[in-house]
Amino acid sequence: MNKSQTQDLINQYGYDNLKLLEAVGGFYEVAKNAEGKRLTPLVGYAGKYPKNGQEFQYVGEVYVNFAKAEEHPHIMYNFAKKLWDKLKIHEPIVFIGPAMGGISVAQLLTLHASQDTKARYACAEKIVTVAKTATTEEQSSFSILRHSLYPGETVGIVEDVLNNFSTTDKLIRLVESYGAKVGIIVGLLNRSTKIDSVYMHRGQPIPVVSLIRKLFESYEQEDLYVIEDVATDNVVWKPKNDWDKLKKAAEKK
Repeated sequence: MNKSQTQDLINQYGYDNLKLLEAVGGFYEVAKNAEGKRLTPLVGYAGKYPKNGQEFQYVGEVYVNFAKAEEHPHIMYNFAKKLWDKLKIHEPIVFIGPAMGGISVAQLLTLHASQDTKARYACAEKIVTVAKTATTEEQSSFSILRHSLYPGETVGIVEDVLNNFSTTDKLIRLVESYGAKVGIIVGLLNRSTKIDSVYMHRGQPIPVVSLIRKLFESYEQEDLYVIEDVATDNVVWKPKNDWDKLKKAAEKK
């Protein structure tokens, strides 16, 4: 897709950002028949819940995959510009993006921000602290290795999708360990059912700003609404890894 084609899509969908994402193949929603029976698979979410000493994935009916937009830089540039217009930040800021989803967003935000204020980008790299085994999940933390962060700096944490804020919380603690402070949390999509415009950290409010604010319900696997699909394995557990499988299922509905 060349610049002219992406610009045509941007002009066509204007500020309907989910439609624009769908146009580049980054949106999936379960299809149903007239009786409400699912014709395409559920999806697994990154969030997990404990049960009987184990951890289980939540499942849902909608998945947003910004990795497909990353394949078209002009689309991501447009998303970042509209997001920057919502932030209205005038003081110096460092945008930190964790690997991998937040990196391109944070870099492009920095590009737009630098037109209006002093802005810098830094990458928070994921460090595996305990490897995954047959019976335990991988454990990880974040570290700033390639770039720098200094005491007193104001930081904007940037992710593509905000949901349970577990990664966000790790990043806040990382920023504080350098003597810097988190001034804002930014996402292309905030799909959380619990966090809207403010995230409380140690009793202090941190503003949350997203380009798209839309709640996507997640369900425990034992929930009556999804239990039959889970039992028959009508779930794609790793949607980004099996994205082509999901899209083909949607095309056959």
